This record gives sequence, C-alpha cells and structure tokens, in this order.
Amino acid sequence: EQLVSEHTADAAQPANEIVDVIQQEYGSLPFYALFADRIRSISAAGQNPLNRFFENALAGIAAPGVAIVAALAAARRPIPLVVFAARRELKHVTDLATRNVLAIEGTWVVVHDNIRNAVKSAGLDATYSKSVPAILTEAGSSNPAFFLDAISYQFRTKEIPAGLKMLQRHFSAMLDAGHDTDLLTLLNQGLAEHQPSADLIVKKLMILERMGQYQLAAQLAEVFDSTIPQRRTIRREWEYNVARIKYFNDEISVVKRAVEGEFKALLVRLDSLDLQMLFLLGRCYYAQGEQDAAAAVYLLILQSALGKDQSLSIKALHRLAMVEEVCGMHREALATFTRVLETGDRWVTKKRRSYLLYRIGKCQLKLGLVDAAVAANRESIEIKESFNHLRGLVFSFKLQSNILLHQGKCDEALAFAERAHGLASTLNLTKEMVTAGIVCSRVLLASGRPLDADDLIRASGQQAIQLK
Repeated sequence: EQLVSEHTADAAQPANEIVDVIQQEYGSLPFYALFADRIRSISAAGQNPLNRFFENALAGIAAPGVAIVAALAAARRPIPLVVFAARRELKHVTDLATRNVLAIEGTWVVVHDNIRNAVKSAGLDATYSKSVPAILTEAGSSNPAFFLDAISYQFRTKEIPAGLKMLQRHFSAMLDAGHDTDLLTLLNQGLAEHQPSADLIVKKLMILERMGQYQLAAQLAEVFDSTIPQRRTIRREWEYNVARIKYFNDEISVVKRAVEGEFKALLVRLDSLDLQMLFLLGRCYYAQGEQDAAAAVYLLILQSALGKDQSLSIKALHRLAMVEEVCGMHREALATFTRVLETGDRWVTKKRRSYLLYRIGKCQLKLGLVDAAVAANRESIEIKESFNHLRGLVFSFKLQSNILLHQGKCDEALAFAERAHGLASTLNLTKEMVTAGIVCSRVLLASGRPLDADDLIRASGQQAIQLK
C-alpha cells in the first residue's frame, strides 16, 4: 500500500514504474498475486502493467516450467504431484515451488487464481498447445475431469481436431464420472467449430437422454436421422439411442414391438450393442408388468456377458434384482443389490451407484430398516444432484416421501411426493407421473384428505391405462 501511494495517485490505475519497483524488491510471482488482489480495477486502455510484471517474472523460467504453470492455470482443480513424477518433471515443480510460483500442498500442486488469470491473458496458450494437454491427459488417468480441461484448452487454442479426437477417446470415462453438463458444453462447441459428424451427434443424443432432456433429444433425432450413414456400427448405435429416447418418451409399446421384431437377428450376433438392445426389451417388459419375460431376457444377457463383459454382467444382475424387488423378494433383492454395489468403482459407475443406493433404500424400508434406508437414499440424492440427474431424482424423492410417511411425518412426505410429481411432469415422464401420483395419493389419504387422494389416484389410473 505504501508503494502504491508513493508511485501513483490512483490505486485503481497503477503506473508501470510501480510494477518495476515490486519486481526489483520482491521479484517473484506471489507478489504479483497479492498486488492483483490489491488493485481491483484496471483500465482496459493500453497494456495491463500487471500482465507485464507477470511476463517479466516468467522470463527466467525454463520452458517446461512455464508449461507446468500453464497446465495448472488450465485445470479447474489442483493437479496431483504424482502426475509430474510420472512425467519426470518433479525437478521443475520443486524449482517453481522454491521460487513461490506455485505451491505443493500435500500430494497436490496448486497455483494462485490471479496467476491462473494472467496465464490466459499473457497469450501463452498457443506456445504450449502440445505440452499442456499432455500434462492434463496424464492427470485424466486418475480423474477424468482433467480430460475436460484438456479438451477445453485445445478448443480455446483452436486445436479443434486434436480436441475432438480426445473427446472421442475419453468420452466413456467422462460420461461414467458424471460430467454430463460439461460434456454437453464441449459437444455443442465441437459441433459449432467443426462440421457435424455422426459420432458427435450420437454422443449429444446420449447426453441429452442422461440429462432428462427427452423432448429435445427426440427433436435432435428427427432432424439428423437422415444424415447418419448406413454404415453398420454407427447406424446401430444411433438406432439404439433413438429407441431409448422413445422409451423415455413413453413410447414403450412401440419400442417393445420394434425390438421383438429384431429378436432373432440379435440372437445371431449377441455383441455388446445387441445385448444393450435386449436390455431395452427387458425394460419394456418390466415397465408393463411382464416380469417373467423381463427376468428371462436379463438371464439371457447375463449368460451371454459372463466372462466377456463385466460391465454388462453387473447391469444384468442389477436388473434381475429389480425383478426380485418388484415381485416382493426384498431380502433377496437387497442381497443382490448390495453384492453388485460391492464390486467397486471400476465396474459400478457414479450413475449406477446412485440407482443401486436408491434400490437398496427401497428394500431396507420394506424390511423395516428405516435408518439404513434414510442413509442410502440420502447418498443416492447427493450423487444425482452432483451431476443434475433429474429423472433419477424423481425416484429418490418418491422414496424419501415413503420414508417420511413411514415415520409419520405427513407434511414433509407430501412435500417430497409433490416434488417428485412436479419434476416428472416437467420432464414429461408420464410413467413416473403415475408412480409419483400413487405416492402422493397414499400421503394424502394418511393426511386425512381422502377426496384429494381419490381424485389423484383416478387421474394416475387413467395415465397408466394410456401407457398400458
């Protein structure tokens, strides 16, 4: 503050000489950060003296060190120290820490936000367009969120083809980690910057479905259907995802007839995409109450996937446990759900974990294990909210209502039932509106409002009839 008062009359418009004085007396980047914190408003006219200070301070650092700072600036979270060890760059990191350019906090490497902003302002992106994504990709092997940072960096530096290639290579890992919103942003950016490809459109369709944007997904499918080539694999992926959209848009009977019509052809190949189509058929049977048929389909998938595809085997066990649950075999279903959950994060994605916890909570409530049900459903809700999985929240809100009703808390139970019904209505999910309506009716009846309960259950019944 003394330097500011001595060298400039206006703290919001520091003279260039003050930058030189700070660099001469202190000579390191943390003082840039502190000075930037002190000077909150800087004129847009002319060169920003703070950026000049930053550039001067970086001048004495070797190129690998500057690339490390640029990577830290591009990442939205600290980078694990082990990443730089794997790249044999610990010497550079230690040197930068000694200069106070960055900090090593436990097993993480961090950089001040003001230095992060200055890196972007200093135009370093183009210079390190290869090194920075390499560092972030290395970090992505332990946390797929770093892939998002790498792709964003490549898009920002106009390395569009490289960014799209990385998006395709690591899409599944980012999807499984629940980065739906960020992925949609990157896909939209990629489609805007590059000629729309079938692969990008299929991926966007998948993301919209996961986010509960079923009407928007249906519109996308209609617009681009004729542009998807008839090449076998990509067309089959497209048709599978379009069928899922139809299922979630309550065209269950349409999907069921279509997959049944292909059943013999699916049995000939039984590759992973065929098994996914069979899963969809099983869902149709399950939704329409044909549990024997659903169980038969899931057992066929399990038999085909065992020893070949652990992920699909886990999914088949999950769906079989759902059949057990709906048939009243709550203890058996709870054991199966728990066993699937315990297979670990390698096979149980974030989304599947949230659904398993919801199902475990349902079984626990039926078995009178109320405290355990509360804990399981709370974690399920937290996971679903973390990646904005709205359809999943409809289910968890219904369960929370049933838990509260069991505890005699009718007002709170009604609030959660109405949240579930309202969200299902917003998403235009008629099937979920029916089930949420049943829960609401039960709570209204317990609250001494039989006429309201009667009206709602009749309306829900009509919707159920329409859906068959």
